[in-house]
Amino acid sequence: MKLTWLNCLLPALVLGFAVTAAHAERPNGKNCHLAAPPPSAGEKEAHGVVLRVYPRAEAIDASYSGCQLVWAPHGTRWVVISAVEVIRGDPARIWTPNAEDESLTRCRYRDGHVTKGSVADCTAPEFLLAKSLAPGCVQRQRDAVVATGLGAASPVGCTYE
Repeated sequence: MKLTWLNCLLPALVLGFAVTAAHAERPNGKNCHLAAPPPSAGEKEAHGVVLRVYPRAEAIDASYSGCQLVWAPHGTRWVVISAVEVIRGDPARIWTPNAEDESLTRCRYRDGHVTKGSVADCTAPEFLLAKSLAPGCVQRQRDAVVATGLGAASPVGCTYE
């Protein structure tokens, strides 16, 4: 598994650090302040937790400006663990409510390049937008593994996009 900013962020959430006050300003714009994922939100599994992603990366094109949000379950509700600000289809920055993630939130991007921050420390631009599975696919993949074992084929329509 390739190490991405999302895989690094999740353990901090699980340990309870992600509920602290933000040090960077949360982006504003379309979808930036949704309280919970809509039914069409994609799914992504990390460390056994099913995360929700909206909008899915496949839906973000040059006409989209706003945020791609990632939520994690927290009891009976959802909490935003990250927002990627997108300007005309171009991911510009990551925001997280975890003040400990300054190395993620200080970086800025344009046209697939780091424009502020260290290239060595910033998330690689190609990993800013979280690819996700269609709703329901995490459970369908789990069911396929139970039925046929490890190495089970991905169910139809369940590819990361």
